[in-house]
Amino acid sequence: MLLLLLPMMLMAQNTPSRMFVDGRSWKYSYHVPDDGYITDEQAYSGTHDWLHYDYELYVDGDSVVDGRPCRKIMAKGFSGTCLYALGAEEDGRVELRLEEFEPAFYAPFALKEWVTLYDFGANKGDQCHMAAYIGGEVTVEDEGVAQTGGTSHRFMVLGRPGDAQWRSYAVEGIGCPLGLYMFENIISNGSASSFVGCFDNGSCIFSKEDFDNLTFRPVVGVEAVVGSFNSPSSQSFDLQGRRLDHRHAKGIYIKNRKIMWK
Repeated sequence: MLLLLLPMMLMAQNTPSRMFVDGRSWKYSYHVPDDGYITDEQAYSGTHDWLHYDYELYVDGDSVVDGRPCRKIMAKGFSGTCLYALGAEEDGRVELRLEEFEPAFYAPFALKEWVTLYDFGANKGDQCHMAAYIGGEVTVEDEGVAQTGGTSHRFMVLGRPGDAQWRSYAVEGIGCPLGLYMFENIISNGSASSFVGCFDNGSCIFSKEDFDNLTFRPVVGVEAVVGSFNSPSSQSFDLQGRRLDHRHAKGIYIKNRKIMWK
């Protein structure tokens, strides 16, 4: 019975969390200088007063584009509500199609074209293109599991080729430190959007502070086993997620995504 249940349990654990689900939203604060046009340098100096507006992107039902099922992503703020984008997910790949230009959520993507925001099916060591990140090309340097609010979230540590100082994170079902995608909106009059957090039905499930405190750490238990499945490795683990020397492993253990018996 254990041999029958364990593969199903591991498959369920290894299924990427979906981002575009009913009730999911990403909230932002939009800051506008209250004394008219200012330069970026003045904006960064912090010497000006600001008007603050709350903005939100949220999932709101289904749609179909060119026969492809997708989800509607709405933008809601002081300028009203609009269909901002369409989102689609398959096998860990998260894609976005912008439908409307909204200054508070400006993105460096063309309208009406599908782009890959994230590829949560990527393995450690892979280099891949993710349009959510400035420059696009990133390398998956490591991966782990973050605990917040009693829920586990798998994340990837990302680096940019040729830039040893740059690091960021992509969290399954959540996004990145700047929200839905990695682009900081600073426009010429000093106004800007800042990410607040990701919500489910109004309850925060991952905040900007969670990203600020996020660091890679090993995980234990089934999650450690699942994490090992996402990168090529000859390591072996027991059913509690403890690493084994496969030469001395006895009984049931896991190696290279396979359940082994010795």
